Amino acid sequence: MSGSTECYTRFAVALPVTRIYLLLLGDRPSSFVAKQVLNLIAISLNKSKSFSRKFELVSGWTILKTVLPHVWDDNIHPVAFGMLTDQTQDQGTVVACSHILPAILGSLARMLVIVAKVSPPQDIEVNEHGAWYGPFGFEIISSLWSNEQDERSMAYAEAILEELVLLQSSCPTFRQLFESQQATQSFIQAFRSFVTRLASANEISQNHIRICEKLMHFGLTLSLDHAVAGPQKHEVRPLLSFSLHA
Repeated sequence: MSGSTECYTRFAVALPVTRIYLLLLGDRPSSFVAKQVLNLIAISLNKSKSFSRKFELVSGWTILKTVLPHVWDDNIHPVAFGMLTDQTQDQGTVVACSHILPAILGSLARMLVIVAKVSPPQDIEVNEHGAWYGPFGFEIISSLWSNEQDERSMAYAEAILEELVLLQSSCPTFRQLFESQQATQSFIQAFRSFVTRLASANEISQNHIRICEKLMHFGLTLSLDHAVAGPQKHEVRPLLSFSLHA
């Protein structure tokens, strides 16, 4: 299917691919399933100029923003960023699908919630069924609060931040995405929550400091970028100073 536009067209005409992808994805997919669905979406984006809009009409991008943070790992990462940018253009790396950015930023936010866990996390709420909820509304299973989960989440958060910093420095069309106040605010909220929680910790690890430095690096680029709205630049700058003392 990936090699034939004609075959894809027949497939898309015969079946409502946008809804099929969402059915395959479900509410709580495994990382493997989510990756395969992202691969299918990537094929559709390459074969159909109208797919992105059709997927938006069935709330597909919104659903991805909700689902991907729960399954993000080092398998999802390259597929998601591969959808975001296109490196085959003559002009270098360009944004190919801006709609995936909220899911990426949402995944970063969830990783930071886990990484910034201090003992015990003060902003975790427990409902009557014993489910844990963090400040972004993400459900967190208590058994996941382990060293292994912390290490994986730190690795995922660092990888996302490194990718964002690289794109910010090398891809003009990526910087333009932060003309959207919603995108910039998503990052600011995650940044603020992270450094605020660390400020109340009795001890901060070198891993926390390293992630804080990467957040600060990307935040600094936003504060200096003409694409970012003035009021949001003012929101970022105090966080840069705050994080230095974390």
